[in-house]
Amino acid sequence: GLLVEDLEASGFVFSDRDPPFAWFRLQDANACRALLAEAGYEGIEVETTQVGHHIEKPLDWWELIERTPLIGHVDALEGEARKAFESRHMERVAALFRKGELWLDVPVHMARGRLPSSG
Repeated sequence: GLLVEDLEASGFVFSDRDPPFAWFRLQDANACRALLAEAGYEGIEVETTQVGHHIEKPLDWWELIERTPLIGHVDALEGEARKAFESRHMERVAALFRKGELWLDVPVHMARGRLPSSG
């Protein structure tokens, strides 16, 4: 996403052991299903619910980042690098707003299954 691109452009390097955001692996409902199947679950069902919402100004986006683990990646930048990142990133976010708002798409997958009986 945009945040990852901007972090990398600022010199932040994600190691192979530390993907930018671990939940990216579960963005797809089939990936959730595969993970449960790999763990031995049967009768797997995955439902997707949209919990997205509109945000009204770029500052709302930044406040959202500050309340999530995403801020840890931003905080890894120091001093002028951090200030430059924040300024550049917020300019790019502001450009995405249409008619005074930005849709924040948040599909959530609810996955469930059952372990086979052992007897």
